[in-house]
Order: sequence, then C-alpha cells, then structure tokens
Amino acid sequence: MVTSIAILALAFASPGTLKGGEAYQQLHAFELQFVKDASASGKAIDRKTEMAAFKQKADELLTGVDVTTVPPREGLDWARVLDTAERYQDSLRVLDRFIADNPGDEAVVQAKLAEVVDYRHTNMAEKATDLLTGLKPASEAQAPLVAGADAAQAAMLVRAGGEAAGLKFLDAVEPNFKGFGPKATATLTRERTVLMMPATRTRLIGTPAPEFTVLPEKYGNFTNLAGLKGKVVILDFFAHWCGPCKASFPDTREMTDALSGKVEVIGVTAYYGYYGTKKGIDQKEEFGDMKGFMDEHKLDHPVVYVDKSEFAQYGVSGIPEFVLIGKDGIVKKIQLGYSKGSFVEFRKAVEAEVAK
Repeated sequence: MVTSIAILALAFASPGTLKGGEAYQQLHAFELQFVKDASASGKAIDRKTEMAAFKQKADELLTGVDVTTVPPREGLDWARVLDTAERYQDSLRVLDRFIADNPGDEAVVQAKLAEVVDYRHTNMAEKATDLLTGLKPASEAQAPLVAGADAAQAAMLVRAGGEAAGLKFLDAVEPNFKGFGPKATATLTRERTVLMMPATRTRLIGTPAPEFTVLPEKYGNFTNLAGLKGKVVILDFFAHWCGPCKASFPDTREMTDALSGKVEVIGVTAYYGYYGTKKGIDQKEEFGDMKGFMDEHKLDHPVVYVDKSEFAQYGVSGIPEFVLIGKDGIVKKIQLGYSKGSFVEFRKAVEAEVAK
C-alpha cells in the first residue's frame, strides 16, 4: 500500500510554488485517482489508510508554504488542503484573512462553514455553535448546506448536553431560513424529529401502542395491532442492511421458540431503493429480495413494510428497535439497539408479560 501511495504522490507532484486553487485541484485529483485505483485493484481499502494517503499528499503540497503570507483570496482553497493535512488552526488563520478580504456573500458563507468544521476538530464546539447561530445562507443553493451543518451541530449538542440543548439551537437558527425553499427547512424539521425520538420513546411507555399503516406488500398475515389484542406482541423495526439487526435474529428466534407461540413478533421495515450490491431498484424487486433475506436468516414471523415516516411515532432513531406490547395493547418496554446483554433484559420483560 505504501508503494501505491508513493506512486500516486509522484504522479501528482507539486511543481514548485502553487496557488491555492492549483493545490486544491491537485489534491482533489489525487483523491479521485486513489479511489479509482483502489476500486480497480479489487482490494478493500479501509478509511484509515485512505485518509493517511490524502494527508500525505496534502502535507506534500504544503511543503515550503508559509500560511501567514498566502494571498487572502486563496485562503478558502488553502484551507481545504490544510484541513486534509489536519492543520486546523492554520486553516482557521487563512479563513479569517479570506473573510476579512470581502470575497462576496456566498464565499463568506462557504468559509464560515469550513471554520465550523475546524472548530469541531479543535474542541471549540461553542464557537461553532455561535457561528452557526448567526449564519444565514447567501443563496437558495446554499440553504441546504447551511441547514445540514445546523442539523449536525444540533446532534452534537444533544450528545454533549441533552435533547433540550439541541432543540434550543434549532429554534435559534430556524429564522435564518426565512424566505428560502422547503428543502432547507425540511432538513431542520427532520433533525428536530430525530432529536425528539428519545422523548417519544419515553412518552409511549404505559400508553396504547400506536397503529401504523401497512403497505400492500407484506409477508405473513399481519393486518393491524387491534387484531392482536389479547396477545403479547413484539415489533422489531429493522432493515436488510443493518448488521446489528441481523445479529439479533438468533436471540429473537430462540426466545420465541422457548415461549412456544405465546409471543407474536412482527418485523417492521421500509423500502431503501437497494439491496446488497444492487442499486436503484424498485419496490417490487426489493420486496422480492426480502424473501431470500428471510430464508437466509430463518425469519418465520410476519414482515411488513411501512412508510419511513411511520417510524417516528415509535421514536425509532436507530435500528433495531424492539417494542414490547402487552396483552392489553399497552407499550411496556422499548429497547433501542442490540447487544447480548440488552436483549437478555428485554427477554426478561417479555417473559414477565407472558406470565401475566
């Protein structure tokens, strides 16, 4: 792998002193060629190796470059190279000078989005939050990019300070998109929904399980939850691409076998437009592929499809999610994610409900 990186570095060698745009173009060309060569080799290249190659090239392009003297107008291009070289403080320096040079509203927004990334890498999340709070898109085309950065920042705030912190931030940035199209606001709405998922899961416990609309294509005879009243039900929200979902199937099967028909498991999934290496497939083909998936993983319980929006009412922010519904139709427990230990606890709750 070292030999391949060295050859690529020579192929895109820096011809002396470069302008920022030239350096960025060489780096971008190197990255594209690296990915192309890796794909042609048929060998899997892990992300760590890939990033090391990109950093090596960026370091080479920066050899002999004094970032304090690069022309301000080249700052955004040099910042992209500096970020790849993981020189985030230097990137912030050239971006500050670029912004001070008044390059135009759209260019300023691009530079500030780049600064947000640098702040995150240098443990200055508060500065990233402050910057984004006042950052308005300069054009319709930029609005989704800014909204995406806002959504990512909200998620980071939730991890650091809880759901309320993320929602407060979204409230603060929402006015920045007034007058722009629905694409940007949809991103914020989607993130707000995701952030509220933990509260949704908490609120559901002890309340009637919400009905959901099943699409026409399904495996098994499940119609609705009302038809299962009087039985213990487990909803297993999963996807064909989800590793933890697949890992959970043997434990689910062992549990249902041990309880010999006293529990009804319903697999709930959605269409994703691909299956395995097949991309851009229609729903009919994806539905047909599910039969092979069920056979492979020995799923003998019903599997139904719903619109992805239906996941929200059960607070599904990750999969698998297991929902235990009692004989009275009340949600008793929700288990997000899968591990051997967490499933043991979930199974205890199921067995306790069956014993009632």
